[in-house]
Amino acid sequence: MPALFQLVACLFFLVVPMCLIGQADSLPEASLEEVILTGQRPWKWQPLSSGTDSMQLLETFQPGVRNAFLREPGVFAYNGENFAQDVRISIRGFGSRSAFGIRGIRVWMDGIPLTSPDGTSQLDELSLWDVGTISWLRSGLAARYGNAAGGGMMLSSPVQFKGLQLRNAVSPSGAWNGGLRMGYGRQNTSHLTSFNHQYFQGQRDFAASRNFTVYHKTSTWLTKNWKLMLVGGAYHSPLGQDPGALNASEFDADRFQANTRNIQYLAGEAVSGGHVGMQSRIETPNGLVWVSSPYYRKRIFEARLPFTGGGWINLHRNLAGWHNTLEYSLLPSWKIATGTSLEWQQDSRRLAQNNNGSKGTASADQNEGVQNAGFWLQQEVSYRRIRMQQTTRFDVTQFYLDDLFLSDGDQSGESRFQNLNAALSAQSLLFLNLLLHAGISTGFETPTLNELTNNPLGTPGLNESLQAETSWQAEFGFRSDKSRAWNWSATGFNIELKDAILGYELPQTPGRTYFRNAPRARRTGLEMAASWAAKGWGSIEVQYTASRFQYRDFPSGTANFQGNIQPLIPMQRLGLRLQSSLGKYLDASVQCAWQSSMFADDGNLVRIPGFVECNAHVSTTNTFHRYIQLGLTASNVFGTMTYSNIRANAAGMRYYEAATPNLISLFASWTMAKRG
Repeated sequence: MPALFQLVACLFFLVVPMCLIGQADSLPEASLEEVILTGQRPWKWQPLSSGTDSMQLLETFQPGVRNAFLREPGVFAYNGENFAQDVRISIRGFGSRSAFGIRGIRVWMDGIPLTSPDGTSQLDELSLWDVGTISWLRSGLAARYGNAAGGGMMLSSPVQFKGLQLRNAVSPSGAWNGGLRMGYGRQNTSHLTSFNHQYFQGQRDFAASRNFTVYHKTSTWLTKNWKLMLVGGAYHSPLGQDPGALNASEFDADRFQANTRNIQYLAGEAVSGGHVGMQSRIETPNGLVWVSSPYYRKRIFEARLPFTGGGWINLHRNLAGWHNTLEYSLLPSWKIATGTSLEWQQDSRRLAQNNNGSKGTASADQNEGVQNAGFWLQQEVSYRRIRMQQTTRFDVTQFYLDDLFLSDGDQSGESRFQNLNAALSAQSLLFLNLLLHAGISTGFETPTLNELTNNPLGTPGLNESLQAETSWQAEFGFRSDKSRAWNWSATGFNIELKDAILGYELPQTPGRTYFRNAPRARRTGLEMAASWAAKGWGSIEVQYTASRFQYRDFPSGTANFQGNIQPLIPMQRLGLRLQSSLGKYLDASVQCAWQSSMFADDGNLVRIPGFVECNAHVSTTNTFHRYIQLGLTASNVFGTMTYSNIRANAAGMRYYEAATPNLISLFASWTMAKRG
């Protein structure tokens, strides 16, 4: 979007809502805290928010995290069994390009960001044992959270309790998962500490992983108006094998074999680190609220890629941030919030030869960094049965590279991005408790440090040809307001992208992803969901997603992908979840999803067939035993999900990673606790 149009749009969004100030509000009351996510609850009027209770997922292995994503329209997840690559998540296409971890989506844990200033998020530092609920925001959030905010995922700890919980899960494949959680405290202070150890082995060769996590949260009221939350954690994953991907003939011969190059070079990773964070919330009697959240993270990463030159990676990452929010109600119908964010990240990256799994001669030594400063203003006004939100944000993001390996010349460089973004949304409560919502927003996403420094020219230094991605998004939909028995929603959206960032591989360095821009792309889609809770019986949930993500202009060498469909995004997905009791002693749930075919490459030459995935969970109730719970979970019950991951635009057409059929987990947990 041209800079002049962005500026005019921002001014328009800022001025128009003020014209509605001072009118009576006939809508149900909602606090601004929930709107701007300074708390840990999605705003009840936010049309694109939903909560997912993930307690059942805690009794299975880390691949089960995908099961939560099947319950959310517009959200796709892959790579549930390759821990060297981590789970890849996309929301309305944002994040689908990721070679590992999460891109383009903001992630929080207990209100503290897990996303680095360059837009990178990893879930390997957490265990499912640490997570009680997952909430989503599927709308563009750049006007509030800045870079890489195509969507949001908010993770929250389990409900505070006092007591002790133990659990253990085993699988016939040899996987094991054990955890301990303690809740304690007195008066105005509560503590929650959890430990988890997991060893995972699916059916694929050379795909084992091991990790240990510890997480702690303290909440205390220092005064009646001042609440303080402290969080901290550490993780150690010494084993994360990467079995690689296979081409079609290799997959047909033995889908569970590992890529021979990956075994030759002992491809995989080891990672460890920790974090600390604080959230201070002060609320004065006159309604002024100040929320301050400083945090620090450390990550030590070592990886072996399946090629020689630069195939051994050592990375030390330090990052810190400080977010501040000030909220105030000027009038009963006019609420305003403003805030700042300061973020800093520094990576020390060293590359060496990977000589068949042994570290060889050094080939690069460089310090990389990114600094971000952002300022935002958000307001909410109400007029009778209409509520409007407006947000404007300005960001300055600076990337730099200091080359310390000067034998091949000095490749130091820097890139600077300045972005002004805005969003305007409106909700109106209609007849029969029907809620109409609409919104428009702009967004941007810079390349990550890894994407900027992976230079396809084969030389050190930043890939200066890689541009930031910008977008414009419009959406419109309906949803039911609160209902005791049933709820439904339907939202359509259109996203126009400029310089969309996409990944690809080169034959000489298989397993390393490089990045390029598609000048123009368009994403259109429809997201629908419905749920019904029958008293005394159970519940039914249905979700449907339809999408068409298409390149409008994409020249690449001698080819032109104009009109092609973006890979890794199916055009349709339909999900169903049933939950019920089997008598007095057992609870059960079944979750199935069908998704249509999708493409594996930008050229749309390879189509991945559609499939049906089914998962099941059975566990005992409190009637069976007050303190002990026994159960069984099964992922990919019928083996109908053939692939756990597809690598887009992979070298040698090695797109395919097999999924383990009927991955069973038997678990037992013991709880001696009371809600606190």
